Amino acid sequence: MKNQRNKRMLYSICAIILSVVMVLLDVGTANKYVFASTSSTSSNSYELVDNTQDASILHCWNWSYKTIEDNMQLIAECGYSALQTSPATQPKDYTYAGVVGTDVGTPGYGGTGNWWKLYQPVTESVCDNGQTWLGTKAELESMCETAEDYGIKVIVDVVANHMGNITGWKNSLSDVSLQVGEYWNKDMLTDASFWHINSYQVWMSDSRLHFTMGTLGMPDLNTADKRVQAYISNYLKELIDCGVDGYRFDAAKHIETPDDDPAYASDFWPTVLGEARSYYKSKTGGDLYVYGEILNTVGDNFSINSYTKYMSVTDNSAGNHLLEAFRNNNVNTLSMDYAANVSVLWAESHDTYMNESARYASDKSIVRTWAMVANKDNAAKLFFVRPYNSVDILEGDVDGSLKSNLNNTLTQATMGTCATYTWASKEVAAINHFNNRMVNNQDNMGTDGNIAYCVRGNGMVLANFNGSGQISMSSHGMADGTYTDEVSRNTFTVANGVISGSINSEYGIAVIYKNVMPNPSTSYPVQISASVGNGTNFYGDSLNVTIEALYADSATYSASTGESGSFSGSKTINIGKSLSIGESVTLTVTGTNSRGKVTQVYTYTKNEYDMENCIFFKNTSGWSTVTAYAWNDTVSPVKKNASWPGEKMFECDSQNGIYALKIDPDAGYTKIIFSNNGSSQTKDLTIGDIGYLYNMSTGEWELYYEESDKTPTIVASQESSTITAATDITFSVKDAEYATYSLNGNDPISFVDSVTVTVGDNLEEGETDTVEIYAENGTKTKTVTYQYTMDYTEPVVTASVSDGTTFTDSLDVKFTVTNASTATISDGATTSSFEDSISVTATDTTTYTIVATKGDKNYTFTYTYTKDNEDENYIYLNVSACSWFGNDSAVAVSKFNNESEYTKCEKITYNNTVYYKALVPEGATSVTIARMIPNGNIYNNLTISLVSEKNVWTSNSSFNSGNWTYSSEIGTTSAN
Repeated sequence: MKNQRNKRMLYSICAIILSVVMVLLDVGTANKYVFASTSSTSSNSYELVDNTQDASILHCWNWSYKTIEDNMQLIAECGYSALQTSPATQPKDYTYAGVVGTDVGTPGYGGTGNWWKLYQPVTESVCDNGQTWLGTKAELESMCETAEDYGIKVIVDVVANHMGNITGWKNSLSDVSLQVGEYWNKDMLTDASFWHINSYQVWMSDSRLHFTMGTLGMPDLNTADKRVQAYISNYLKELIDCGVDGYRFDAAKHIETPDDDPAYASDFWPTVLGEARSYYKSKTGGDLYVYGEILNTVGDNFSINSYTKYMSVTDNSAGNHLLEAFRNNNVNTLSMDYAANVSVLWAESHDTYMNESARYASDKSIVRTWAMVANKDNAAKLFFVRPYNSVDILEGDVDGSLKSNLNNTLTQATMGTCATYTWASKEVAAINHFNNRMVNNQDNMGTDGNIAYCVRGNGMVLANFNGSGQISMSSHGMADGTYTDEVSRNTFTVANGVISGSINSEYGIAVIYKNVMPNPSTSYPVQISASVGNGTNFYGDSLNVTIEALYADSATYSASTGESGSFSGSKTINIGKSLSIGESVTLTVTGTNSRGKVTQVYTYTKNEYDMENCIFFKNTSGWSTVTAYAWNDTVSPVKKNASWPGEKMFECDSQNGIYALKIDPDAGYTKIIFSNNGSSQTKDLTIGDIGYLYNMSTGEWELYYEESDKTPTIVASQESSTITAATDITFSVKDAEYATYSLNGNDPISFVDSVTVTVGDNLEEGETDTVEIYAENGTKTKTVTYQYTMDYTEPVVTASVSDGTTFTDSLDVKFTVTNASTATISDGATTSSFEDSISVTATDTTTYTIVATKGDKNYTFTYTYTKDNEDENYIYLNVSACSWFGNDSAVAVSKFNNESEYTKCEKITYNNTVYYKALVPEGATSVTIARMIPNGNIYNNLTISLVSEKNVWTSNSSFNSGNWTYSSEIGTTSAN
């Protein structure tokens, strides 16, 4: 990449020189979009913008680097100034049981497919060992260089908060994927200091402690650790060396900032981003672009500014709410939570599509939402490329009408490919072109009847909810004259404040301005895919592979075992017949069309199926795809072998219909269901022993395969975990002729069948005992390491009066500290030391800062009590009669005189009744009360008139009316 970096630096220098010359010559610089300091001159014709914060970004979700490169010209034609790849690190379980999965997964069916594996990395480096769907490091570099030639910036999704798990939600070393040790750093499997090992999970509350120190279900990296910071920093620099221009940080709000409580704050962000920005500047002369995934809220009483000082952030609610309105045919406008110049907007994201409600939206609704989102001035905009067209997901392609049983009926998209091209439609391209042309022109968005519009400069984007047809409406300030709709090339006329013309787009989109850009090409690059993933091991005499070459005029295949031919569309071929065990077959597939030739190469290795640790199934019903779903229902969370319908079984005896499935003997599975890929199925069965076969005809388990030497099984009465006192752990072995245990590396001690070991006997808080169990059985051996860490209990401060309480005259508060050696309290003027507890009296608004010390660590707690200003006017809302406010963790919000924004009410308790307190602004005559759920959505709003001399409003059970009363005492109560 040296030549590319030198080229980029040269462009930067040239841009600086050109700017100086233009200033000296007094040349106008109105067309800011033309000059991209990091692009070749060929990119000027696409009018891409240089500042990513103004750009349309194409989210090439799950695309391989080669697929992106093949589409690069089309990406430029469609006006995307930047693109975003999936995580470039090695995903967990790329190869699972010798098979490489190719399915993306089904929207709404969590855990299906393979897309989510990319968000569970097992390395913190660019994957270059073939264990990813995205491609090689060289292919990443080549893609970046091609993007450079078109003036397109490359952003890579970075997962720095966590790594891959085994089963999830354990918060222990035992849940760190073994592949982390195999492919990255074996010490991370045994050294707890690399991780946040505690009892916290992010869903427990909205506190920053839980958000940043808790688990998301995956092992949470200790991002304050300098080794972890170095790993991430080096990875970011490696990406820059590949040609990358920016990063999207997954789960950014779950990584602490310097502004967090000193007990868990860290310098992760200024350290890793400071180093990356300096490195990028030294390599390119330009500025690195960074944004973070911040969904809904950063936590109670915490400012988004603690992140935006380092990066832009996702304003997810803006696009989410607009899409929800549009897909329900409600014409609406964009409402943002954050400033545009630090925001990244979208119509949908990969999470909202795969896991939330965006999958209910048609492509039409996505494009209409994009028309508004993409033209927010100063905001970056992300267009997510769906793996499926909405017609494949929705009945009749109607918003909200999701097809049933999708997981069994949907034809799966393939990892690494571009499966849909809505992103390249003439409507979306025109919307992007308009944003690029109107960069730095303020947006004016609104609604006009059944049309949503956005005016920028002397142009307008329309989204007509009536679809195509003639329109006539206010021109909203556009100058009189004739204009062109880029989508249809129709003429629109503005006269006397009215714009009129005909919309031809099936989506109802018109993009109206002068000197419009050309429509993008409708010829797409060839897309090649195979039903069996590259690197898969196969068993049996040969391998059936279905190959596909979309958009190809002609296609051919050839295998190193002699099979070859031509095909159109898709074809199932059989290859590898002459191979011996351990040999590989290489399959080459080539497709050609007017955009050029595309070739994909796949390698498959023939292996002998290892019958060790297998259970078997006799298929007497002629099922085409036999799967097995096994689980252990005696543990929490339930341990499963795979998501439903389980793993595909191997046909080990085709003459008798016998199928095999390799089982982890240590998983302790108790139940199993055999099925025809989730359709016809057995009942819930008690799983048989290793080597046993379930016969569908008899409904019985019978011995089928008896191993000569079985691999020993090792089981502990308590897995690796945190302990609070000395604990007896019993370790048992099965199928072992000989077994030993060792404690903390001491000499091994032999035992038979089982042994009980006491751990934690002499441990201090935070210290760990390590037990290693070794077992052998003939030629088979097994070693398992367990770790038990003495719980480190952090200091806790409790107050007799809740933080945030408002009082009138004075307030007595008692603070109690536990699990601390020393403690101090400060009111801002004086600092005092105390033991166990201390009582104070607040006579004015006061913030108390308590520092509790344990060992060499200090923990800070703050409590603020506010004295009521008698000049301020409050009302108190009693909605206890309405059960809705208890649903979905809802809270009350209010706004006065129909303001645009709601404010969260303070929750207080008086006489065992909950009230919501709101400050009434001067001149207010009405208040609107509503129910807000944690994601920010507002429901059940009710507007009522304020009544003089009344301060308490009590709702009826239906929340459609209520009555005003007065209380002189309620305002002196304590906040809850």
